[in-house]
Amino acid sequence: ENYGERVSDPAGRSLEELHTEMQNLRRRVTKAEKKHGGKNLYELEQQANITTSKMLEKKEELLVVTKSREGTLAAFEERYRFWQRSCKHKGKQANLDFNGRLTRKGHAGELRFDHRSQMLSLQVNRNNQDAKSSGTTDARNLSGGERSFTTLAFELSMWEFCETPFRVLDEFDVFMDDTYRKIAVHTLLELCEKQPHRQFIFLTPQDMHLFLKDYKDQPRVIKMSDVRQ
Repeated sequence: ENYGERVSDPAGRSLEELHTEMQNLRRRVTKAEKKHGGKNLYELEQQANITTSKMLEKKEELLVVTKSREGTLAAFEERYRFWQRSCKHKGKQANLDFNGRLTRKGHAGELRFDHRSQMLSLQVNRNNQDAKSSGTTDARNLSGGERSFTTLAFELSMWEFCETPFRVLDEFDVFMDDTYRKIAVHTLLELCEKQPHRQFIFLTPQDMHLFLKDYKDQPRVIKMSDVRQ
């Protein structure tokens, strides 16, 4: 039989030694194949190529997801910055509106927004013409009429950010004397005139005809019957 060209062994091993080494190599190959599921080198190479191809596909998918994540984060950060600017702007607007309504009764006020802590505090000066007048942040230091009028001014300043078509106030003039009540009613009616696209409903146990007589287009007044004794 023709076995090809003779190969010389630099180590000078005998045929028996070479045969023994060949048997050892075969056992090692068999052991390695068992370790890898009975697959030979060719099959393992094919599997490695398939796995490499899948890995490259997953890397491309990961790249797409990473870019999408970066785009989402960038959009979120931009919206967050817009939200911060919007909060700051609306806070200033609410503060100006709150103070403007209080000045109708000679008071001054300030709204303090802490958006990070989600806290809101307010301060009221009873007499904005008095430089020595000290402000208060405790509603218990205000009289009943002052507290009701301050509450109304605060609610109206917050209304500016509500898009609902209806506005409802219940007993807005509680504890108010006639002076406070007149200013409050005029303030509300001015708001109604400026926002004709909205419907306003005001509930009060007081008689409003005295404060409505100067208005040409008087609001509709519905008076409920007195409670039966």
